[in-house]
Amino acid sequence: MLSLLAAGCAGTSASGAPSGPRQDDRVQEPPVTDPGRSPACEALPQTASDAERRKYADDVVTRLTRISNAIRGKLSRARGRGDAAEASCQNDKLTRADVTLRATEGHRRELGEAITAADKDAIAQKSALIFHMCTRALRLDQESDGCGAR
Repeated sequence: MLSLLAAGCAGTSASGAPSGPRQDDRVQEPPVTDPGRSPACEALPQTASDAERRKYADDVVTRLTRISNAIRGKLSRARGRGDAAEASCQNDKLTRADVTLRATEGHRRELGEAITAADKDAIAQKSALIFHMCTRALRLDQESDGCGAR
């Protein structure tokens, strides 16, 4: 069984309260180096409730939608400036971000099915995949910032 289960990607616990560091059951979140950028995805305790897992999945999809929209805006601005190289780079990042979003939406749906079926192994697997998708999207967002630095 996967030892790392996913959770709160938005910097708050599933209940909406600010999450505090609990070294006993959480992965240490790296510090935010850019105050304007969202914090890294955060792992939930293995004992997270089904409701917390569903909220987490919803939060990740919302976050990934924002990331795709931000990259879409960067692409639009690059096209407006006539910067073909940056536009091509941003287009690649947007395509990858949109694929990540669609995959996450599928994992969210499958997580809900696993919760309904009380399939603990599938719940753990889908939770971990959603966490992975969150970290992938953050990496794509950061990479898209480097597109104009050529």
